[in-house]
Amino acid sequence: MVWASGFYGEEFFKAGKLLRMSKTAVDGRTEYYMGGKARIPALLPTSGRNTTEVVTNGVTDSRILEKLGSQNTTLSRNKISAEFEKTGISKIYVLARRRLFRQTINP
Repeated sequence: MVWASGFYGEEFFKAGKLLRMSKTAVDGRTEYYMGGKARIPALLPTSGRNTTEVVTNGVTDSRILEKLGSQNTTLSRNKISAEFEKTGISKIYVLARRRLFRQTINP
């Protein structure tokens, strides 16, 4: 599995929120996602308000883009980052990782 995420909006990050575009590749299949996450209590890492939209083939009537004030809520995947920029939200950093899983076979 290989994944990469671009995080957007320094103001969101400072407020304990995340806005991201992610790419995952598993077994030769690549998927793209746009997501947001509200402040998460440190002791409850799986809680919080999470919103994720699959954008592999673009997005139609995106609730995330709507909440960001975008006039365009239906876009191809390649235009989403540019739409963030139009609303004043810039990319702040990118994380990428390649995970290699070791499989053990029991006799």
